[in-house]
Amino acid sequence: RIVWERAKTLGKDFRIHNLILPWSSNPQKWEKPPIGFMKVNMDAVVFNNKSGFGVIIRDCDGFVCGGCVGYKGDLPSTKWVEIDTLVEGISMARSFNFDHVIFESDCTSIVNRLCKYHVDITILGHRIIEIRGMIDLFAEAEVRWISHDKNKVVDKLCSMAMKNSCNLSFELEYPSDIHQLVILDSF
Repeated sequence: RIVWERAKTLGKDFRIHNLILPWSSNPQKWEKPPIGFMKVNMDAVVFNNKSGFGVIIRDCDGFVCGGCVGYKGDLPSTKWVEIDTLVEGISMARSFNFDHVIFESDCTSIVNRLCKYHVDITILGHRIIEIRGMIDLFAEAEVRWISHDKNKVVDKLCSMAMKNSCNLSFELEYPSDIHQLVILDSF
């Protein structure tokens, strides 16, 4: 029993999912940021050498302030697509002149690299250091891992970009299908 409790704790701590054991899924919703903060959620998907990405920015009341979806081809790996998506989110937040921002992604490896960016000497690590410098320009900013269940809107935006091979940026006025995704994620 003690071993099992320790294994469960480690699994939660490191977000390890054992595919052999049944997974009890508790539907999770997006959480509002603290008052005065903006939350930038990002995701990317790669399929058949094509990629789609999605970024959405919401305030502490859950209102959408802006976002974008995009479609690209022939990128080297999922990690690079996730990094490009993060840069897109940072650029959007800077263009709105937000000072207090929380960036959320369900890409564990990128979030971990951003939190430990001094020890990575690879090409990817060099890019991470550049991105960390961009993040440090905000008055207050944080990068967080978010479970896929809490990142549903941008996941759907990625699918929309891939399905329609489209690029779209939006601010306060945005398509009704995106509005529906945000509403469904709020309840």
